Amino acid sequence: MKNTLKITALFLILVLQTSCSFFGEENCDDIACFTPPNPIYFQLYSNQSDFIASDTFQLSKLKVSPLSSDERLTLDTLVIEGNYYLRAEEIGWQQGLHNYGFMYGDEDLFTFSIDSNQISEDCCAYTEYNEILITGADYEELDSDIIDLVYKVYLNL
Repeated sequence: MKNTLKITALFLILVLQTSCSFFGEENCDDIACFTPPNPIYFQLYSNQSDFIASDTFQLSKLKVSPLSSDERLTLDTLVIEGNYYLRAEEIGWQQGLHNYGFMYGDEDLFTFSIDSNQISEDCCAYTEYNEILITGADYEELDSDIIDLVYKVYLNL
């Protein structure tokens, strides 16, 4: 009887020691994951036509940088189902409120503001966008079944 009680107590102690969330604490050493922030996509329109698809658009003339520094963000262009997009993958990696200026040549186009936090739950971390705002130009957020976070911006060029 004493041996059975000792074995049961030992088994119970082992189970409690290896449980991931017995007392509400997660042990994420072996199952941690990270999901990077979703990229932001922009469609730029001038005079009701797609500026990115036009013959006058040059990616090298487009400058996107944080308003707090002269650092230049990398953007790339892509075409999805005949629509032209600018993809900004570097936006969203820093937590808090950040403002970015979009310029084409020497002309200010608009300011893009994003407020984000990094959330950790269920042993995974991901970025949550609290607020996204564009000032200096009219815009709309587009619903897309293909990509998320698409902003159509109407430029005053």
